[in-house]
Amino acid sequence: MKKTFNLYEANRALVFVAPVTADIARLFLTLEGAENSQKDVETLHKIQNCINELKQVGCICRDPKIGLIDFPSFYKNEPVFLCWQLGEDEIVHYHGLQNCLGNRQTIDEDFVRFNCNAPLEFAGV
Repeated sequence: MKKTFNLYEANRALVFVAPVTADIARLFLTLEGAENSQKDVETLHKIQNCINELKQVGCICRDPKIGLIDFPSFYKNEPVFLCWQLGEDEIVHYHGLQNCLGNRQTIDEDFVRFNCNAPLEFAGV
């Protein structure tokens, strides 16, 4: 089974995820206007390595340019993504599996109460 997070776990993972995401965004920026194809290939390789590091943690890099990261989770027994963007101090948004950045919803008390890292039948509830 793929790694899933509750809100607390995902926020703790930001200690590692945030600097790696910043590296990705910085490297992506160097590609804009670059003219050296060998350097471009090296930069793309570095970006891919960083994205692979995030995959190993269990999160998904949705947009490397703006540093948009999703953490698989569950809310009311339905799969969702906890959504974080570079520059945010903590995770304060989530969205459904088919939604994207424009459809982020703010995490409220109800979400916190019913958020978990596994469906309830697997969480022993």
